[in-house]
Amino acid sequence: MTNPALDSGLLGPLLSDPDTAALFSDEGAIEAMLAFESALARCEERLGLIPPGAGEGIASAAVRLEPDLEALGRGSEAAGHPVAALVSQLRREAAPHAGHVHAGATAQDVMDTALVMRLKVALARFDGLLQGLIESLADLAERHRDTVMAGRTRYQQAVPVTFGLKVAGWLLPLVRHRIRLAEMRPRIEVVQFGGAAGTLSV
Repeated sequence: MTNPALDSGLLGPLLSDPDTAALFSDEGAIEAMLAFESALARCEERLGLIPPGAGEGIASAAVRLEPDLEALGRGSEAAGHPVAALVSQLRREAAPHAGHVHAGATAQDVMDTALVMRLKVALARFDGLLQGLIESLADLAERHRDTVMAGRTRYQQAVPVTFGLKVAGWLLPLVRHRIRLAEMRPRIEVVQFGGAAGTLSV
């Protein structure tokens, strides 16, 4: 189900931004899943679990692959996820290393880790955006630390305050949000990899 506000050309730009939205598009998901398969193959080659050259061959095939989105959609309908169909396409592209594509992994490993990979990029982006906003508001608060304005309570004029104080009130929650974001990231940025039965067998 789509979100009418996020999908709206009129309202969408108020609620999202193109860079973050691209991470969670179909194309972003496929790119992350192929990155998982590339990293998996390279690691397995380095550990001697698949033959020399197979890892780089699979990684190169993942870069060359132009996924058939319609076939992936049909694969999702049949299997409940697009991974099996994507792996099939990658195997065709990666011949003669096809038998070593996705070795030891299961669809849940790919789906979960691909999501984590995209969340890691998004959270780093949010951290940078928050830092920039915090710095801008801190500068504004400093410049207006002596700028007097009417305070308000329940929409009525109250005692005088400074505009700098008002801006500081906007700033402080963002500082706390950035701290929470830093605390959250180690719990989120975790690879899921267990294989079909949790045995990691290749």
